[in-house]
Amino acid sequence: MSVTEEFDNTLNTTGLPDSEAVVEKPAEAPAEEEAVVTTEEPITAATDAADDITAEPEDTTDTPDEEVDPDTAAESADMPQQKKKPLFQVPVIIAACIVIGALLGYFIYTGFFLHQPEGLWKLEADGYTEFYSFAEDGSCMLTTGTVDMAGSFTKSSVDGVNTISVNQYYGHLAGEFTYTVTGSRLLGNQILHVSADELSYDLVQIRKVDEYLTPDPDFVENKELTGEWEYFFEDYGLSYIFVFNADGTMQINQYDTYYYNGIYTYDDENVHFTYYTNENQETDLPYSIDGDVLTFMGLECHRVGTSTADET
Repeated sequence: MSVTEEFDNTLNTTGLPDSEAVVEKPAEAPAEEEAVVTTEEPITAATDAADDITAEPEDTTDTPDEEVDPDTAAESADMPQQKKKPLFQVPVIIAACIVIGALLGYFIYTGFFLHQPEGLWKLEADGYTEFYSFAEDGSCMLTTGTVDMAGSFTKSSVDGVNTISVNQYYGHLAGEFTYTVTGSRLLGNQILHVSADELSYDLVQIRKVDEYLTPDPDFVENKELTGEWEYFFEDYGLSYIFVFNADGTMQINQYDTYYYNGIYTYDDENVHFTYYTNENQETDLPYSIDGDVLTFMGLECHRVGTSTADET
């Protein structure tokens, strides 16, 4: 029932028709007064009722969007919250520690406790300075000044006695020697003690070979001469290789065994070559160039990588 209908019904409780409740009659004043008196209380009640009805009650119910399914709520309450996985899992951390520990152990062992001849050493004896490089693959290189001589070596240990055999044609360590190594490789203070019969030498650990020669800063390149030239000995299957660099440095490679490194200058007839042993060694070597053919030291050489070289 609407507010208006209820309000009309309340008025009708007086028993008066609607027209009589509205139209005044002067002759019947008492009746009108009575009617007014009679209808005063119902009108007040109706007004209060209308106020109560028009005042919207407070909505305490949830909207459909906010309704929570009881079953879903129960499952959410029972479900444990998922924790974020750590960035590094325990097995990964353990593996990393093992690797780091192994590397650390390796460096400690090789740096402080490894006493083997592999490495680079310097020997000073009889007015000469020699450098020996022993590689893991059994090859070795003797350097005297700017001359390198390739060789090989073997080592053995019998009853606690260490022996090294050096296959070199030159140098103080050509032959077989017993050896011991003292000091720390990591600290760079190792000493290689070698002895044989009445010979005994101490070689000092070093980081690099000394440099003896530097080219002339005013050197002007001869582009015809610059490059790599080869003379091949067919009867022996061996080669001479001559390398002239644009910066004034030069190398003579004899049979891939002897390497004479030095500096050079030139004129129209000769190459002036300087290398070092225990002192400067200088020599003039005649040359002539005809295209890709170099006549040098009396040998007819061909520029490496050209057709004339392929024909030889």
